[in-house]
Amino acid sequence: MRDLSKKRFDVKVTYESVSVEYMHRYHIKCIDLNCTTTIYHSTSVIDKDCFISDEEARERIRNYFKIYYGIDLPL
Repeated sequence: MRDLSKKRFDVKVTYESVSVEYMHRYHIKCIDLNCTTTIYHSTSVIDKDCFISDEEARERIRNYFKIYYGIDLPL
């Protein structure tokens, strides 16, 4: 397995409007900055009053990689 400690990752949470005025869509992306590749992308529609913190987004990504790949991603 490759040593991930030298990799650099960036996590971004963005929002966009949808056709329903009281909802919006969020996007959580994790980008490998060494090769500028998106390695994780999650999206869903939620209530417009709800927002996802950067820490919650990082935790979701960490859990995803632990569950599916057994990797502890250094975010």
